[in-house]
Amino acid sequence: MARLAAAGGCLMAALLGACAGPPPERQEIVRVEVAPAELAILPVEDRQRHPATQAEALREAIAAAAVERGFSPLGRGYVDRAEIDLDVPALGEAGVLRVRLLDWEPEAGPPARLRGRVHLSLYQQGELLADYQYRVDLRSDSLAMAADSAGQLTALRRRFAAELVGQLPPPPDLDAP
Repeated sequence: MARLAAAGGCLMAALLGACAGPPPERQEIVRVEVAPAELAILPVEDRQRHPATQAEALREAIAAAAVERGFSPLGRGYVDRAEIDLDVPALGEAGVLRVRLLDWEPEAGPPARLRGRVHLSLYQQGELLADYQYRVDLRSDSLAMAADSAGQLTALRRRFAAELVGQLPPPPDLDAP
């Protein structure tokens, strides 16, 4: 009974933020089964302020992964010129994809490695459709070891982007009647 009371107390304290412990590896909220076909992919937000080229390269990899998954990303220039309020992200009927790198540690290799915590949110007309927070830890495999450091990191970014986009609800099946 004492254990149950202690566990209940810690659970209550955890809900109130008082229990110490490592953050969960993954948290997710998904409110839809199907995502909008068109995606406005916002510039990747990097809280650690790495060189902008890293965030831009990740954004490009995310757009390529979105196409592979069946989404239609809107043009980067169009999205960048649109005045999208980050408090209520909306751009017509398109989904708005926001990626924030909370911790981001790319390591050139060999082997190359990407580690960090990422927050991914998908909105449509200001409504949150899906929200994910999780840790990533990817290393280049033996096939990528032949590539130079930049090539290994590019391959890891692509793999990570595919994993990231794979977390989203799928786009509508356009072949369905």
